[in-house]
Amino acid sequence: MKRSSVSPIPTQINLVIAGTTITVNAAALLVLPAFGSSVPWMLAATAGAAALLRPTHWALIHEGIHGLLLPGRVANERLARMLAILFGVPFRAVRFAHLRHDRYNRTPWGREEVYDPTTRSRGLPARCNLRITFGLYVCELALSLLCWLPRPVLRARLRAQCPDLRDEAAA
Repeated sequence: MKRSSVSPIPTQINLVIAGTTITVNAAALLVLPAFGSSVPWMLAATAGAAALLRPTHWALIHEGIHGLLLPGRVANERLARMLAILFGVPFRAVRFAHLRHDRYNRTPWGREEVYDPTTRSRGLPARCNLRITFGLYVCELALSLLCWLPRPVLRARLRAQCPDLRDEAAA
């Protein structure tokens, strides 16, 4: 019998990391503000810890997007959705945007991460880093507002921004 080259999902590790992330974020968002200014150092420490956990927090959401956070689709999506809520972004919209990024990555329609100095200005790497560091999060937050658009308007905008390029993408 041939062994699979795919590693099993590290469920226990993912649950510990997700639990820590959820606890720190819940404390920073819900518990500590209830104490007001009586413990400013604790508020600053917890908010700092939550900020330091942001890359790990996103990594957990990323694994959830790809179905690799927990075994079983329902459990995976529920935990990923909870993590996305604490991250401040709508899970379905972020999943759609990220999977689109994966699908068109390095094609003419998705070259956000490619820098060719012969075709792009020298200032582009700095702008790309600023966009990834700050703009991406702002755009993810803006996705929350799109949920209020009427479906026909939303679908037309999505088709314009994210065309189905099945025939052209293979070329």
